[in-house]
Amino acid sequence: MKSKDSSQYFQIINLAENEGKYEILIKFLLMARELVKDSNIDNSLSFAYAKLSKNTDLETFINGANSVDAQRVGDRCFEEKLYEAAKILFVSIKNNAKIASCLVRLKQFQAAIDSA
Repeated sequence: MKSKDSSQYFQIINLAENEGKYEILIKFLLMARELVKDSNIDNSLSFAYAKLSKNTDLETFINGANSVDAQRVGDRCFEEKLYEAAKILFVSIKNNAKIASCLVRLKQFQAAIDSA
């Protein structure tokens, strides 16, 4: 796969997500990141970590060099009821309203009040 033809990457990403093959997708995306710098790849990697509840890996990835659209991926996680992952993403961009929403869903009411 040529590094310049990113459309093939996205076909693989869509197929893996549709099949729920997130473990394999993570391996693929880590390899793809070495060849192509693309925010969609980083977004997909973040979401794959979230889907597998690999929140420590997600947090490590978010705190490193990346091009993740944390708002977009956080919203997607929130819609999928992946509230802990969404909280990690919203914390990275300091979106207090969204952090509070996640904390309410996680029944961490005092923390939600504090972040609001």
